[in-house]
Amino acid sequence: MCTIRSDCTGFLYNDSLSSCDLLGCINPEKENEVESGERSLAYTRTVNHLLARGKDVTLSSVYHNANLPTPYFGAFAVDGIYRPPADDETVSIAHTTRETNPWLRVDLQKVHCIWAVRILNRGDTSASHVIQRLRDVTITASAKKEQLDDADLDTVCSSIAGMLNQYFTTITCVQPMRAQFVQLTIVGFQSLNIYEFEVHGFDAP
Repeated sequence: MCTIRSDCTGFLYNDSLSSCDLLGCINPEKENEVESGERSLAYTRTVNHLLARGKDVTLSSVYHNANLPTPYFGAFAVDGIYRPPADDETVSIAHTTRETNPWLRVDLQKVHCIWAVRILNRGDTSASHVIQRLRDVTITASAKKEQLDDADLDTVCSSIAGMLNQYFTTITCVQPMRAQFVQLTIVGFQSLNIYEFEVHGFDAP
């Protein structure tokens, strides 16, 4: 049966033929009945909404508040801390300096099929200008990091114009993508600060 094949990560199962055909990347959160000659069902295994958790994160720059001992490293965006301690609301934020097109890039360590990212914007402050920093966002993804900014390659997952939600925003890729590197870029002159960055996907065959 298809379900016991070790390489069945994304596949079509044709009921009338009892056959299994491997797919490329699919989005298991969308309608999973597809037309493929005869009616078939699309399945995935090993779905993971936390592909980025604990992985290596690089920022285009790192902001350091002179009043705090630790700079706002990229690792804070994938540490699983969704709410800051009540006595220090600045803990666990990844933060760049103010610059042109700041970015955050996560290395998933191997190629996965990804279909979405989920972003936790700051909600710990009433200062609207801080919340509004996370705006005009583009998500790119690729198997190789040097391809992320190559305009000739189809590396754009999706983009959002305007401000992201104060708390959670899910950005779904236009098409699911095979990628090891996923990058969030703010278009314009701004600083990037973010509480948490999730990547949703599964192991690619």
